[in-house]
Amino acid sequence: MRVLIYGMQSSGASTLAFLLAQRPGSCAFVDIWSMYAAPALSGPEDVVAKVVVTTSFPLSLHQQRFKPDKTILFLRHPVANYRSLTTKRYRNHDGFMEEKFAILDRVFSEKSTYDMIVYFEDLVLDPLNTLIEISKSGWSCDPNFLDFSRTPKDIVEFNESRLPFLKNRLEYGVGHFRGRGVDAAFADQASGSETDCQVSDWCPQVIAKYHDVSQLRQGKWLSSRVMRTGLEGPDQKLAVPGARLPSRSTAPASTLPAATNMGKRIQINARNIKQWLGQPPQYFDTILFDPNQDCNVHCAYCHNPRSKELVDTSDFEMFLEESVSAANYFQVGCAMEPTLDPRLTDLMLLISRSPARPRRAFRLQTNGILLHRHDHEKMRDAGLTTLSVSIDTVDPSVFKRLRGGTCLSQVQENVTEFHKAYPEITLVFVATVTSLNIKSIDELIGAGLDLGVTRFNFRQVFYHPSSRIVDHAQMPSLLVPEDEFLEMAAKVQTKYGHLAKFHAQGAQAMTQATVPLRADSLLPPVKRW
Repeated sequence: MRVLIYGMQSSGASTLAFLLAQRPGSCAFVDIWSMYAAPALSGPEDVVAKVVVTTSFPLSLHQQRFKPDKTILFLRHPVANYRSLTTKRYRNHDGFMEEKFAILDRVFSEKSTYDMIVYFEDLVLDPLNTLIEISKSGWSCDPNFLDFSRTPKDIVEFNESRLPFLKNRLEYGVGHFRGRGVDAAFADQASGSETDCQVSDWCPQVIAKYHDVSQLRQGKWLSSRVMRTGLEGPDQKLAVPGARLPSRSTAPASTLPAATNMGKRIQINARNIKQWLGQPPQYFDTILFDPNQDCNVHCAYCHNPRSKELVDTSDFEMFLEESVSAANYFQVGCAMEPTLDPRLTDLMLLISRSPARPRRAFRLQTNGILLHRHDHEKMRDAGLTTLSVSIDTVDPSVFKRLRGGTCLSQVQENVTEFHKAYPEITLVFVATVTSLNIKSIDELIGAGLDLGVTRFNFRQVFYHPSSRIVDHAQMPSLLVPEDEFLEMAAKVQTKYGHLAKFHAQGAQAMTQATVPLRADSLLPPVKRW
């Protein structure tokens, strides 16, 4: 029998998978990393696999590959899940949080896609009855599972003995299992109601379901306090031996931002910088910054209007010093090409000396053609951690058709020289996947790996027929069906996942993500004309 568990990151779904993995003679992939799809298997082994909600791999793809006999949708109250996930560095990996919560809500509404729901609150407050209910589905469970006598090492060794072809190809862990005891304090991530954050907008149907279920589970879930706070208070110890929930940040409480600001992403450019001046200091997860509104490359699929506008240096410095209290991520270059701006490295140094200096990653997003004109040492001194280069193919003729106005050999030379001088700075390739380059993705990955690239981001091309910018005679022929894009992403992950990290984002998800981004950025909605 095969059981697939599908749930949000930081939901506690790995605890359920680890519990079911106590079944003797079973294989178990307790916590498959988000950049992988569930494995395709052909043997008769009993297997439980837990995968997470991402924009890269829909539930249908996991099911198509893994062919489960039963699919379990694992739910944790979205507010509690959100509070926990915002503290994790991977919260926006393989999809932004709002996208993943929205996908969870959609899957929840499509009841034919799963066989049963298991609630995190049931699992931690009444694990025995949870096992009884799962046994009814066909995966036989024993109360002794709660002793967790089968260790993570035992599980991995058994997996490798029965499914050796997956060794060094599929990466997975055991979630946050650490030993004996579950401390409810670690799950107290949802103080206040769902109105304190945007989760109710992202997954309204799951929120509504929890309101209904809370009435039925009033005794078991300790009434509305559990629904608001996720679990009981800090002095309570729950009765699931052997699994521990994720711990909170170790940073002093005084340095942590208010929960309402966590996860906020904004875009700053010449069109909204004035609106941010005078705003009170805020803590941002990500700041995306375009110093100029122009680009030197004419990509066939680019929908972005251009101009000669620039962000005034004094305005930018005021924004950094007065409107930002802290930031996790800062990216220079978003919709435009930052290397056109001769001030680039000086602006980067301004960021590094301000409250906006990113705590986790500082990225430069560029097409790479003018990279050699800027002082790489200043970039290093500013704390640059990631150089992200837009490059769709290494076929010169296709490159010219997709990215007019650039030169493939110059880009490759610039990236090579940069990486040779500063190998500690992570290299990323960003590729827009079209009908012209989808068949040559392997060549792009091979060239990237040879250059030292350790992460590849693939984006499905999108098309707005009402746009006044793109070439409507060419665009329809560039489109790639979603299933073909996802199949490509899955094959790439299987083939190269042990060599680099891969992220794939569909056209619909990207389009939807611009709505909250622009709203948070004080920018008007995108005009589709």
